Amino acid sequence: MVSSVFSTDYRRFHGGPVRAIVSVLIALGLLTMSVSAIAWPRGAAAQEAEASIAAFAPDTSLLFAELELDQDSDQWALAAELVERAGAADLLPMDDLRETEEALAELGGTFDGQAGIVLTTFPDTGATIDNVTESAAGIATDPEALAGGDIPEGFAVIFQPTDPQALYDVIVEMSAEDTGEAEEVEYNGYTIRVTSPADDSSTGTAIALVDEIVVASIVVEDVESIIDVVTGDTPALADTETFSSLRGQFESEVLAFGYINGPALLEGAREQDPDGLAEVPDELLGSLNANSAFAFRADQPGFRLDIRATPADGAALPVAETLDPTFAANVPADSLV
Repeated sequence: MVSSVFSTDYRRFHGGPVRAIVSVLIALGLLTMSVSAIAWPRGAAAQEAEASIAAFAPDTSLLFAELELDQDSDQWALAAELVERAGAADLLPMDDLRETEEALAELGGTFDGQAGIVLTTFPDTGATIDNVTESAAGIATDPEALAGGDIPEGFAVIFQPTDPQALYDVIVEMSAEDTGEAEEVEYNGYTIRVTSPADDSSTGTAIALVDEIVVASIVVEDVESIIDVVTGDTPALADTETFSSLRGQFESEVLAFGYINGPALLEGAREQDPDGLAEVPDELLGSLNANSAFAFRADQPGFRLDIRATPADGAALPVAETLDPTFAANVPADSLV
């Protein structure tokens, strides 16, 4: 029973709480990437940001999100309590829960630390902005995605686990079951393991152990872009003024943090399909005239989502409406969100 998993030890590695917490996290966090710059809620107090996976992402990244995977962290412990209190785990489809538990069991204790999702280039497959943001959320909801090469084009997944070699070995073993022949490609002093598609319906993978991180994508170029940051050939997203300014406006300890380079994302979509933007709501197009960020964290009395944005040069953004604080008096004290 899922409830029995929650009633044991919140910090143990179990598929139940992992699935529940990540599902809530994605539903309320990563899925806001496509609309986060529209709402303009009041952000959290500025904090000194800790080092993050953004230190390995290119400064030109279109989308970036990082997830806290350390189940011994205070954020995970509190999140487990909140999820149990709300009974959220019991709302998850049992088939999905079982599949995720099996995938996490294969990854074992190697699946810890932090994980990052980076969109290095806008896909040239006719993707829309909605496709891109849905893909970002989809990667994080499926721990087995990278093992089967199910990573959308343009994205790279970065893991910073306690034991990088162990996680790399597990991913290689899992990917070998679903991909074709493998070859090793040397790039800037690092080895990238590249596998071909197993059949017409699958994709290949590109995986590399790069010092303290493990990088995975479906094409070697996306892995190379991360290596270029590690070697210093490309500036890091974490070092850009816009990113660091936005990150510093949130709490340092969060379950998830996301960043959207709105102008670059909009330009990429325009280059791919100029006519397609006509179908995008005006509110969303307007929100992309800004660099925006969100932080999702466990708090009392429930999960908290804060959003901030910095307008692009010359851009006019919607004016935030004044929040009515009396609304809180009309909801139960033990509300999850």
